[in-house]
Amino acid sequence: MIKKLLSFILVSVFGLTLIACKTTTDTSSTTVATTNGTTSGSTDQVPPAFVGAVLGKLEGVEHLKGEEINLLEGVSARDNVVGSDVEVTVINYGGYEKDIPGDYTIVIQAEDAAGNKATVEKTVTVIDTLTRTLNAIVIGGKFAEYVLNDTEALTYTTSGTKFRSFDIVQVMTKEFFVTEYNEHKASHTNNASVPYFPNGIIVVVDNDMKPKLVRLAAGVVVEVSDAGVLKTTELTWTNGVDVTNGGGNFKGLVEQLDTLIPDGGYVIFSSNVADQKGRIFLIQNFFYSGFEAGALTVEQFDADYTQTSMELVEGYTETIAVPDKIAAPVININRHVLSWEAIANAKGYDIYVDGELKKENVTTTSLAMADLELPLTPVGEDGYAITVKAITKDMYMWSTSDLSNSLMYKKIEIQDLTAPVLTINGKTITWDLVNGAVSYDIFISYAGKSVKLGNTTEGTFDLTSYNDVYVGYNNVSVKAIGDDVHYDSPLSTAVQVFLGEVKSLTIGDYTVDVIETTAFNYFTRRNTDFSIDKTGFAAAPYLFLITDINNINNANFGLTPTESGGTVVLLNSEGKPKLINNILAKQTWKLGQGWVVDDTYAVNTQQITNIKGSIVEGDMLLIGKNANNLTAVKADQTSITVGARELLAYYYVKPWETFPTGPVAPNGWRAPMDQFIDPTNVIYTINSK
Repeated sequence: MIKKLLSFILVSVFGLTLIACKTTTDTSSTTVATTNGTTSGSTDQVPPAFVGAVLGKLEGVEHLKGEEINLLEGVSARDNVVGSDVEVTVINYGGYEKDIPGDYTIVIQAEDAAGNKATVEKTVTVIDTLTRTLNAIVIGGKFAEYVLNDTEALTYTTSGTKFRSFDIVQVMTKEFFVTEYNEHKASHTNNASVPYFPNGIIVVVDNDMKPKLVRLAAGVVVEVSDAGVLKTTELTWTNGVDVTNGGGNFKGLVEQLDTLIPDGGYVIFSSNVADQKGRIFLIQNFFYSGFEAGALTVEQFDADYTQTSMELVEGYTETIAVPDKIAAPVININRHVLSWEAIANAKGYDIYVDGELKKENVTTTSLAMADLELPLTPVGEDGYAITVKAITKDMYMWSTSDLSNSLMYKKIEIQDLTAPVLTINGKTITWDLVNGAVSYDIFISYAGKSVKLGNTTEGTFDLTSYNDVYVGYNNVSVKAIGDDVHYDSPLSTAVQVFLGEVKSLTIGDYTVDVIETTAFNYFTRRNTDFSIDKTGFAAAPYLFLITDINNINNANFGLTPTESGGTVVLLNSEGKPKLINNILAKQTWKLGQGWVVDDTYAVNTQQITNIKGSIVEGDMLLIGKNANNLTAVKADQTSITVGARELLAYYYVKPWETFPTGPVAPNGWRAPMDQFIDPTNVIYTINSK
């Protein structure tokens, strides 16, 4: 077991000015130091002067609890007589105990050969410590925490892979890494079955812990062989997510391992998360010794692999100074709700009442005072003193905070409010005012999503201004907000309202219903079943025209745009087709190219993937969803039922004789692509109903 003690002895002597200090007659002694003066005289009545003393004090010193130090290290004094010895001793320890944290003031005396004495004070700070035991990867005198063969490290998350959420070095045996990689790669469909790892460092070592390969993104992408040879021209992988080719540091790594470490060895890697301690440690030891943060260049490579000695140590012991405290919360009590801003690096909060812990590890930043179950405050009394303490999420990085500010709270009897009863007229909701309410919050919910629209003091709210945002059916409810002696009411029973407009789309001989909507609204609702929840778009009796499809390319769009098994038509601002994805995968029509095999539209659940690169401002997306049935009205006012995808495929892909019934191969959209039509002359019109 390797043990490491971090100690900080900060003893500095600044300046050489001679400053006379007060005299004393105390004769206790410990250590002798000799210095030479620069003047002489027959009778010496001048006391020595401490070097570096300012106003009777020397610079203080710190050390970790339990550490042995020389309290006179660096302390010196000068006499005015040439050749005179000066004895420097500690004459008062001020209660100093090396094992008890705190600040101590010791008194040091200097005495010359003539018996002249001077004293000076010095502060000694004993720093409280923590000791922890961890698994450490040790190189030279430095270390970083590691985890061996983590079974969840390569599992898929929306951020790429799970290990990228933790600042710890991952160490895997070759066999384990290959098994885990192969087990989880299929779930990384957004990166061509390559577990996504955009930044960081990978080190491959053999059974003797000697590096065989180092891979990182370093300004240019670079690999380093065990001989320290940079190989930058052989690499074709990139850091970005790539649905077709895959991207990131793991690209092609598994295929190299049998050559690099045929008889075992380890794969070691760390990402650029949080403080990046693991990544920085590996880069400093395997690429650039001076690395602290930021980008790298090939020219900075200075690792000497002939000198690298690495060890995996279980039960590594580290003694550190107790870390600084995280910030204390600043609390507020409003309408019987205790609240505070989130504190960085806190895992939870402890609530104290009159100095006693009342509720532990609250993970939210607010708490109803009723949850503390306090007795009512008697008339004439001040109430309860409320404080909050933030609890550190990592005691080895930060200490728990001090207590917050203290607020007095009087517990009174609070009454419930009844929920408003809503009525709706067109797109305006109304309700009777509730006694004890000061205002009303209005909420809209659709497809499992709930949004607060606003607040009013009136008993009415007009939804017309939200027509373009929440197109489709929506559930609207209201909550009464109570005064100081009333709780907020429950949400009212919802009323349903259709926002936006169902319009008529005429194409060829048929007129059907269409909804024009934003991309965010559509992709929020697309998977919710209309036959169960009318706020959804799946199985709804409409075509859909997304009028701002360019927004799906925005980095902050917030949803994963997808479509499956439908007919999808990308239109320019004039309604002319630019790109069409047939119901069958890989069958795509592109303006100027005609019908082509498009491998980026690999399966029919990826109908949006190959569209993104063709979108410009003003483009629209017309969607005939799979399993959505439409009522199509002919010019003679007779009507038929037709699948939404069938209708668009009939006009944009290839017509067939059994329409509106779906085609049987090799007819209609099931025919060979060389029989598909040129859709450039297809015209549709949209009108209000």
